[in-house]
Amino acid sequence: MSVLLLSCLLSCVAAEGFTALATMTKALYNEKELAHEMRKYVDIETERLAQVRRYKPYHNLSDQ
Repeated sequence: MSVLLLSCLLSCVAAEGFTALATMTKALYNEKELAHEMRKYVDIETERLAQVRRYKPYHNLSDQ
């Protein structure tokens, strides 16, 4: 009886370990994707700000 109980406990522990590992793997994948998307966003915003800095508005004709 105790062997059956021990076997059941070990399988539950193994299942919990597998679930925890799968959860951590998914979290790491999501973190990698988030970092990639944030990098893309920063690149796009950097280019947008560079365009704003290069923009030279037309001066009033009366200033000439």
